[in-house]
Amino acid sequence: MSDEQSLRQAVLDDPDDDAARLAYADWCANQADPVTQARAELIRAQMTLAGAPTSGVIGLIDTIEKLLAAHGAAWAAPIAPFVRSYQFLRGFVEHVEISARALLDHGAELFALAPIRHVDLFAVREVDEELFASPLFAKLRSLGLDRLGLYDIHLQLLAASPHVGELRWLSGVGNNFGFDAYVALAQSTSLTKLAVAGFGQNPVDPVEQLHYDGAVVVAVEMPAAGQALEQRFGRLEWLHSENKRVGRYTS
Repeated sequence: MSDEQSLRQAVLDDPDDDAARLAYADWCANQADPVTQARAELIRAQMTLAGAPTSGVIGLIDTIEKLLAAHGAAWAAPIAPFVRSYQFLRGFVEHVEISARALLDHGAELFALAPIRHVDLFAVREVDEELFASPLFAKLRSLGLDRLGLYDIHLQLLAASPHVGELRWLSGVGNNFGFDAYVALAQSTSLTKLAVAGFGQNPVDPVEQLHYDGAVVVAVEMPAAGQALEQRFGRLEWLHSENKRVGRYTS
């Protein structure tokens, strides 16, 4: 295994480890290829941005945008053929939009190339049972299932998966979910880390709603469906609006 492969593997093995990413950046900085050298700058800039106060980000964002415009396609070249879109986070592709079939066919290869933890899926219904049984879900922190024509059975299949224990964030906006879909989430013995969920534009949306006057929250309302779920199962973190402040990319 080359130095580059071993350093990349360290990032794949522990995506939360800043030291592994910085070690990869150091390797990039010491290469003769200017495109690889620029990757070091991206990693360091995005890692700094991730921990920067709001007031200090404008220059970093400008630097990152210029680096990605110049070299992002080259850095993502091994991944791009399999996905509709991709996003770099802390210097590596971590977020992709991909068809369910492509995830099943190429997910293992993609996860060996980059620490992908955030996935937006499309064309799910064609392969739903195979998809939601896949061990590939064990890699995911967040999952987007928006506007896919899904029904209760699809959240029930997700909730029954033994591989979704790392999922923190789930969006299923604009589908056909009813109360039974959320019962499945609440009953799941795997979704123990789920903290944030969004189900707007469904026949039933149980998530607590914030009401604003300008930018000020003036009221918080738990829908009847959410009340019923918590009466039956106790407090469910993903129903509560304060958790909406938790970003998709938060560990």
